[in-house]
Amino acid sequence: MVNIYYLKLNDFKIDDKFEKVFSDVRKEKLKLITNEEVKIERIAAEVLLQYAFYEYGFDVPKQYAYDEAGKPHASDVYFSITHTVGAVMVAVSNNPVGIDLEKKRNIDDKIATRILTKEEYEFYNEHKGSEYLIDCFVRKESFFKMTGEGIGSNLTKESINDILNSSKQVALCFDDYLSIITTYKKDLYDVTKVSYDDLTKFCSEVENE
Repeated sequence: MVNIYYLKLNDFKIDDKFEKVFSDVRKEKLKLITNEEVKIERIAAEVLLQYAFYEYGFDVPKQYAYDEAGKPHASDVYFSITHTVGAVMVAVSNNPVGIDLEKKRNIDDKIATRILTKEEYEFYNEHKGSEYLIDCFVRKESFFKMTGEGIGSNLTKESINDILNSSKQVALCFDDYLSIITTYKKDLYDVTKVSYDDLTKFCSEVENE
């Protein structure tokens, strides 16, 4: 089972309670962020991840372990985080999982050469479909998050056809966002929309335990 948690950031504001559930690693990384918008996204993603662990039935971890590729995990649970303008999502599972989320929008043509294989670029150049470009981008980001190679990977080294032949992907479309969840094998999915009040209540409960 893949449990997915989704949070819109419309009314999100930083609360002192949130720091109670931050992992030590995240706490240090957050200190380095100077862009306020990015900081809110990262804080929201971290709190949502801890909320997901709690709902999944795991103790809220203060530290993570890292595999050989540098991908973090906690105990026997795998997780993936994604954040973009206005929203964050987290996926947790007992099997490797990757998730990515992007707001549907026009993407600069220059980015296409950094995302698409030669054949994909030829198709895109002929049809000029921004939806196709976003779809490819989110699918590849999600796949490389699952493998542990991360978003710094060369996205042009794998075609969408290759990715679909070696993994299973599910698309979620809502609120003008596209999200792709990637696993190695077919699985069941459960999606929960989380509110700001849900997070503050959760942090209060953890603080009082």
